[in-house]
Amino acid sequence: MHAMQREGELCDLTLVVEDSSFSVHSVVFASQSHFVRTCLASSFAEAASSTITFPDVWAAEFAAVVEFLYGATPLVRVRQLPELLEIARRLGIGRLTAVVENELFRSIRTETCVELLHIADDHGCALLRK
Repeated sequence: MHAMQREGELCDLTLVVEDSSFSVHSVVFASQSHFVRTCLASSFAEAASSTITFPDVWAAEFAAVVEFLYGATPLVRVRQLPELLEIARRLGIGRLTAVVENELFRSIRTETCVELLHIADDHGCALLRK
């Protein structure tokens, strides 16, 4: 499926982020994202247009979400993890939320603990609060 997505083959949904657009298979996103499933299964304009725009989302981090949902292991820097966590939570992608929270937990250092505590509070991350 991922090879087909990269080639734009049989993609039926366009996701717009910043100045970028991602052609994807709606079944891949709807099966893993509560938000996308709700948009597509309702009378929202997104269902009719097959386009969903995500304001306030960075394209680089969103590309990592696409990679993850298609089964790849995205290359993400530690500094990108908070944004990736926010996207995962906004889209209701529980599996990605858990993976990112674990990566943040593994990245805890003395110099980052206060920042990670704020992230944990902002996003309700129980693992980081421990």
